Amino acid sequence: MSIRVFIPEAIPSQNKGEVGIFFGIREGLQAIGHAKISLASHCPEADREEYGPDVELIADNVLTARGTVGKLCQSMWLLARQGCFAAAYGLFGGSALALFRAPMWRALTEADLILFGHDNVLVGRFPLQLALVPMLAKRLGIPCVVYAGTVGPYAGWGTRWLTRRLLKGASLVTLREKQSVANVAELSLGVVPVHAVADPAFLMPPCAPERAEDILREAGAPANREIVAVTITFEMARRYARAKGLDEREGAEIYFRARAALLDGLVEKHGVVVAAIAHCAEAGPRDDRAANRELFRHVRRKDSVFLIEGGHRARELKGVIGRCALLIGERTHSMIAATSQGVATVGISSAITGSKTRGILGEEMGILEWLIDVETMDFDAVKNIVEQAWQRRADLSAGLRSRVDSVCEKSRLPAKLIGERFPELANSGGPMT
Repeated sequence: MSIRVFIPEAIPSQNKGEVGIFFGIREGLQAIGHAKISLASHCPEADREEYGPDVELIADNVLTARGTVGKLCQSMWLLARQGCFAAAYGLFGGSALALFRAPMWRALTEADLILFGHDNVLVGRFPLQLALVPMLAKRLGIPCVVYAGTVGPYAGWGTRWLTRRLLKGASLVTLREKQSVANVAELSLGVVPVHAVADPAFLMPPCAPERAEDILREAGAPANREIVAVTITFEMARRYARAKGLDEREGAEIYFRARAALLDGLVEKHGVVVAAIAHCAEAGPRDDRAANRELFRHVRRKDSVFLIEGGHRARELKGVIGRCALLIGERTHSMIAATSQGVATVGISSAITGSKTRGILGEEMGILEWLIDVETMDFDAVKNIVEQAWQRRADLSAGLRSRVDSVCEKSRLPAKLIGERFPELANSGGPMT
């Protein structure tokens, strides 16, 4: 038999950090038994290619509208549908499925376990489409668990209140950094158990070394030079511009020009080549492919900068990062991919939302001194930090490798806690095949 797991939120495969999280969840659940997962999906076609045929993808309970008003209206509609289903199920029990025939309702009612709140779902604005999930789970008698999430900062007191209501309905809350544990402690959840764990993405292995080499050769990178990997985003450029009081376009121009100059300096001083990796290929402002092209526009040493564009699997990008001597990263999960393989890492994050990065990587992997807040960054200081990391990369690598096993154990902890709290799941799931 299998454990039927329903995840009522999207984990989009275009973002390779999200793929790492999903892989880690699936890997961790092996501690309980074979898991048959149903997952909400923005884009089932793309997700199916990454996740494979064993995952049921449900194009429901996700926001597809554009703009704040459109997303709010769609969230309210999804919430209203859940309320109607809850009322119908309360009156008619399983017979309500005769009226509510969408795959989501079947996945919900047949689930042995519901997981929600992964990654940044509970950061900032409250996800209304999840508001009734714990209540529905309780009515159905299904354990409902926050699996290695981040909680806070909140968009306001209303969001804080709603988050508290959501978490109080959970059966178990596991959080991937200490600041989230502290944020949740302030919510006074009562008897709901709360545990500190690690990000599941640490568990995702890289592709075979030969495949990583093929990707680098296809991009044009030579085989005889050390490689510095880069992940760069428009988000950090915008945050830099706002912090400096600059027009967004002007600030982004300054930001990308300075980052390009940093890379040119590494090429000329150390003879390295640069692999600019698109770790998120979601269309729109989060598209790292466009950010990479903007970076490339500004570099002088175009002969030594190579773009790793979209179309690659998450494990392939992790394999490419593992082949590098240093990562200068802006995507948290690109830094997880690096540090989990012992690659020296300098990270750029936001002072506003970067508590997750400082917790997941700074504290767990011991790289706090190598994390830089974009709002206060000085480009000359960044250049010095990167130079120090380059000079000390062998020692940094050894330190990372000494920590990774214990962090991976913490990544498996959510599933172990689920098995301990709900032993009937392990009994029903049976061993992995």
